[in-house]
Amino acid sequence: MFFKKALAISALLLLSGAAAVHASTMQDVGKAADNTVQEIGSGLDALAQATSTVITDSAITTSIKAQYVKDADIDAFDVRVSTTDGVVTLSGHVPNSAQHQKAIALAKATSGVKSVQADQLKVMGNG
Repeated sequence: MFFKKALAISALLLLSGAAAVHASTMQDVGKAADNTVQEIGSGLDALAQATSTVITDSAITTSIKAQYVKDADIDAFDVRVSTTDGVVTLSGHVPNSAQHQKAIALAKATSGVKSVQADQLKVMGNG
């Protein structure tokens, strides 16, 4: 009889240990799942921010080009505009320094522009 009780107690102890290991494993799985969800969330946040930057940069470029098209003094086809992280780069050529300055001023006045680089925009005329 003693042997049966000892065996039963041993079996209970083994089962309770297995249950504790199972619970511990389930907690580890839960933590891993939480970490994965957080990593996915962070990745989605980064993607959303990058997408927003691209859209904003495209909107800035489009806005500047539209201003050049509307302006009678600037030939919009001769001035190329690119935007990266709010920094506008102007390239191409204009016939005089007044148009050069106006192209830069219009770009600087555009919403979202952080700075304008115009060293690639050349004056090709009498100045």
